[in-house]
Amino acid sequence: MKPLRIHPELLFLLQSDQLDTFTVPELTAAYMALPARSQKTAKACRQFVYRNVLRLTEKGVLQRVERSDGRPRYRYVGAEQEGHLKSEHNQPPSGHHNARNETELRSLHDKLHRYNREILAVIGETEEYDALCSEFPELRSSVQQRYNDARDRCTKMLGRVRALEFVIADHLPATQS
Repeated sequence: MKPLRIHPELLFLLQSDQLDTFTVPELTAAYMALPARSQKTAKACRQFVYRNVLRLTEKGVLQRVERSDGRPRYRYVGAEQEGHLKSEHNQPPSGHHNARNETELRSLHDKLHRYNREILAVIGETEEYDALCSEFPELRSSVQQRYNDARDRCTKMLGRVRALEFVIADHLPATQS
């Protein structure tokens, strides 16, 4: 039997414990949350996931689970076919993930989410300083240093986010081996 090719990012999501059963939109959202995805636009992500769900269902890797609400849900049952799955980047699929790698990846994602929240807070802070200076021009001299500090913190946080995204992107394929 010819090995079934699948993108490593999609294989990672299907094999992870994050999604027991899922709808196509849920899998698409999880796929779009990956920084190392091959499709960049939301439309391309939806199309990619939908095509692969249909293909993997046809090949027996995914099982369609009927629900009372009428929306089809899917379950990954590819564990029986692990020997027939092949990552598209020539990485051998694994029957189970290294628990340490999953813990590290989860920790990196948690850190990334924390930094993203901090960036939003700092952006809000700089916007408020800017609004205060517009509303009360006499405060500009006393607020300017705080504004500059907040802007510098935002730049540093963006650098941290980029670094984490690169590490996660590099680390993601490592969980496949």
